[in-house]
Amino acid sequence: MYVIGLTGPMGSGKSHVLSILRELGAECLRADDASRELLASDMRLLSEIRRDLGDGVFRSDGSLDRKQTAKLIFRSADARRRLEAIVHPSMVAWLRAKLDAIRARQDPPRIVIVEAAILTHMGARPLADAVVRVHAPVEECQARIQRRDGISRQQAVERLAAHQELGLFDEPADHVLSTAGDPRDTERRTKALWNTLLAEADQRGS
Repeated sequence: MYVIGLTGPMGSGKSHVLSILRELGAECLRADDASRELLASDMRLLSEIRRDLGDGVFRSDGSLDRKQTAKLIFRSADARRRLEAIVHPSMVAWLRAKLDAIRARQDPPRIVIVEAAILTHMGARPLADAVVRVHAPVEECQARIQRRDGISRQQAVERLAAHQELGLFDEPADHVLSTAGDPRDTERRTKALWNTLLAEADQRGS
């Protein structure tokens, strides 16, 4: 089983690439799914977040308000670091447990993708055998997240600034996949990358 970390800043096109890789036969795990599951069910984490960030990021029913949390952490680097210190270790443990379960199957898949924008920053890079960084120009990422999230240009700039600060636009990787321009070109490049990853998986197995 060959584990690939799929990383890159928001708006770079990771979700589109992930959907293509899934159609081609990869099994896929997403750090966002780890976050959603843990923050919906882990009362210890929720208590720590409430104690550290306050009641303002919670709804009246006691659930975490992800939109309010996002606003806070993109405004305050300190708040973001405090939240990450609480959540990231549990997210990495979640991903590791999922990978262990997949690996223990009688017939595990040839390739598993772990998609996480902050793969290295959150401490999950050691889970991957190789890393693919999805890349698009900053202006293109900005336009995509404005359309996707219905936010202003300024909000998009602020969010991307946080990812630039973390070095996500030029993070070292084994493969860099461009999603600039026509989506059909992205599909073609992704299929070529898939063939490369299969060859790597076979070589690793031999």
